[in-house]
Amino acid sequence: MTSVGARLSRFRQKLGLSQEELAVQLGVAERTYQAYERNETEPRCHVLKALADVGGDPTWLVTGRTPAVGRDRAEATGSPMFLAIPHFAETLRLPGEQDVDGETSHAALSLTHDWAAGLTGCNPADLVHAFAGDDAMAPVIAVGDLLLIDNSDCDLRHGRLYAFLSSDILLIRRIGRTVAGQLLLVTEDVRYPAEPLPIANGEASFSVIGRVRWHGRRLPD
Repeated sequence: MTSVGARLSRFRQKLGLSQEELAVQLGVAERTYQAYERNETEPRCHVLKALADVGGDPTWLVTGRTPAVGRDRAEATGSPMFLAIPHFAETLRLPGEQDVDGETSHAALSLTHDWAAGLTGCNPADLVHAFAGDDAMAPVIAVGDLLLIDNSDCDLRHGRLYAFLSSDILLIRRIGRTVAGQLLLVTEDVRYPAEPLPIANGEASFSVIGRVRWHGRRLPD
């Protein structure tokens, strides 16, 4: 029978993640995660819960056995176990071009189909991911928070949260409306006043990436 560490390594490789990347998703230090794979220590309850949140099966990890219900359900639904959620920049550039961060590529985020659908309430095939880059939406969204964005929903509606690209800068803002009906970009931090949608020469000088459907905080090491 394989060990807990071997099963965890197998799960990580199936996700296509490095040890550092999965450690971040589980909320532990990289050295702690490495100790799991070396069987020097075993994941505690909060780590097993985080594992389930990214599509893992704690029962399988600990015992090596997969519940029959889970196998039967996957076979019956035909849903893919995992899907790759691309970084938003990957959808905005041509092959070989640098993206808005000056990078040539970003790793996709691997999630289970059912988990992503239940979490966001939309078709997972329409999702892209990003990381918040400023503190304008704090304390609701902090710098570095993971965002899941539905890029099929770009119809701006009052009160909803959207991701925008303006002058190659990623902005996360809520849509507001003035008494006269003008749409505003609204923040949570009073240091950043609400602003009208940026318009230049009669046309919008920004692009809507999509509606933010979920955000989650990265835990400190």
